[in-house]
Amino acid sequence: MIQQLLDDAERKGVTDPQVKAWLRVIEDAVYELYDALDVWEMKIHELEMEGSEDVSDCWEKTSPNLTEFQALLQCIETTVSGKRFLLVLDDVWKHDHKKWEPLKICLSKGAPGSKILVTTRNESVAKMMGSVDTHLLRPLSDSECFALLSQIAFEKQKEYHNILEAIGRENSQKCSGLPLAAKTLGSLLRFKDTVQEWNNVLSSEIWQMEIAEFEIFPHLYLSYNELRPAVKRCFLYCAIFSIDSEINVNTLIRMWMAQGFLLVNLQRRWN
Repeated sequence: MIQQLLDDAERKGVTDPQVKAWLRVIEDAVYELYDALDVWEMKIHELEMEGSEDVSDCWEKTSPNLTEFQALLQCIETTVSGKRFLLVLDDVWKHDHKKWEPLKICLSKGAPGSKILVTTRNESVAKMMGSVDTHLLRPLSDSECFALLSQIAFEKQKEYHNILEAIGRENSQKCSGLPLAAKTLGSLLRFKDTVQEWNNVLSSEIWQMEIAEFEIFPHLYLSYNELRPAVKRCFLYCAIFSIDSEINVNTLIRMWMAQGFLLVNLQRRWN
């Protein structure tokens, strides 16, 4: 639903270069404020290639005495000023009030009736943003988690081993009612053929790790931990790219090859 709203907003902005420009600017700034400047410069280039000068003109008009981050905020404020908008911030995790407040001030310059819709799994984020209306989604029950997990893990088989079902139900209790957890575990167990392999997932020490991210999503790290070492290196290498950037497959493969991540015979085959 959230993505549909965002897609609808983008579709309506296609015929209006100014609307398209501010949508791009805001979306990039709020998703990753730490590297907002890098993303902003990339989007300016894209918009200039498309023939839109609204954002680049805004950037040029900012005061040269401002810091780069202040100039970015000023440009966002200029772009949204007087415009009515619906901004959807999906899956927000950062709850640093000092980082959110400057952007909040910029967005407050929009026309009356503008709305900001935030989705998050962290209640601290909702409190930090000063939400007017907060809607808490009910977690899935253990049986609902198992139903979702089994759809993927058992590949639509109507009958499966009773022992595996029992282990699967036990695993589903570790999902904390999160659909993503059930789907991730189901995808992992789908490729496990024996009772021992299923038990290994259930008894994995990863569930007990105390690092904050793993307390929230140990099931995601569990899937990562199952990857072969060579695949892990390739996966981690993708972190060098900016958030939401498009990655050319052929370029990425060549970069992996340059780092020595790919086997020699695979490199020759690809060439």
